[in-house]
Amino acid sequence: MPTNTPPLPRRSFTVLLISLDRVLESWLSGRYWQWRVVWSCLLFSVVHMVVTNPSCLWFYQGFFNTLRAGQEFDSYNTVKGQADTFFTDLGLSHFKAYLYDSQSHMAKMRFRLFLPALVATFRLSSVSLTIWLIQLLLSGVFMLIVTRLAFRLTTDRASSFLFALAISLVYPLRSAWLDMTAYGDFFAYLFLLIAIYTRNPLVVLLSLQAAFWTDERAIPGAGFVLLWHIFTTRNEPTTYRLTGAQVAVLLSGLLYLLLRYWISMQFALPPVDGAFWQEFKSIYYENAKVFGFKVWSGFQGGWLLVGLSALLLVYNHRYVDAVLLLGLLFVTINLSFIVGDVNRAISYSYIALFCALLFLVQFTTRIELRRVLLVLVCSLLISPLPNRLRILNGIPLM
Repeated sequence: MPTNTPPLPRRSFTVLLISLDRVLESWLSGRYWQWRVVWSCLLFSVVHMVVTNPSCLWFYQGFFNTLRAGQEFDSYNTVKGQADTFFTDLGLSHFKAYLYDSQSHMAKMRFRLFLPALVATFRLSSVSLTIWLIQLLLSGVFMLIVTRLAFRLTTDRASSFLFALAISLVYPLRSAWLDMTAYGDFFAYLFLLIAIYTRNPLVVLLSLQAAFWTDERAIPGAGFVLLWHIFTTRNEPTTYRLTGAQVAVLLSGLLYLLLRYWISMQFALPPVDGAFWQEFKSIYYENAKVFGFKVWSGFQGGWLLVGLSALLLVYNHRYVDAVLLLGLLFVTINLSFIVGDVNRAISYSYIALFCALLFLVQFTTRIELRRVLLVLVCSLLISPLPNRLRILNGIPLM
């Protein structure tokens, strides 16, 4: 007796992905979908950080105990000391009075003038708490810009959400609540982001100036701002043209170097200890056993995005773009080893992730892009951000 052939079983994983697409499209419908992305990413990022690495709470305990004692936390004492004489001598007399060791973090803060300027201008009293709260408030602005940039590139709400979620799981955003020690990283990351969000030359120049005077590691990071304005303002894949935004990036770097030199001469500052090569070799040697982990933790799963975009560039004969992207990354990674906190320094190049997304949009379909970004998010979920409490053979991993 003939029987009907049973239908082939549907591929459950494919069905699951299609269902996920539908759920995201439904959830992201409506007028205020971008704010939905912002708040969900912020909440998810905090919860994931605490669940996967609860040792970060130890830092908060020390932070709030110090505040309750009526003191400033960690390097905020240096920031406050700079702010006291900022309008007299840019706070440089503080360093002459305390004579910090030339290799110490405090000594390297003498040209990091943004936070002292902020404190002096607005006459902030509780410096540690106020700046930390400002960072928390601006984290929403950071994620809103990320979401809008992603949507500008992809024109797809689901892809924009997945990319924003990925960015929320790496250090540039998390520095908003993890940085309680006056590093100023979050402000520099935000200013670099603003510099790619706009093409207005004046805004680009001012944003980069603010980033440079927050931390000089933003200078190599600005190289990716320049690449971004090169990649996004050309008519043909192999045709490059000079724009006002590109000129603003170059002028901003030159202006910073000139101003820094003038300040050194004007206030008769002693030259910085030039033992960079010795420090570079020492840090390379100290981190030899965890070199791959150090580099990986700079972007974490974001390296998958960079690697895939580079492969697609080569496959599509965009060799110049591939060399520019990977070459600048090679330079910035090696420059990061001049300082001890290598992965924090690598994070200053996080604009490379936006460049990588740009190329993926050009070479993949909408569905393919969603799948790539989903894999990216999953890799970030299973490889959480390390912090200073994770020590291997006495070497800090963060």
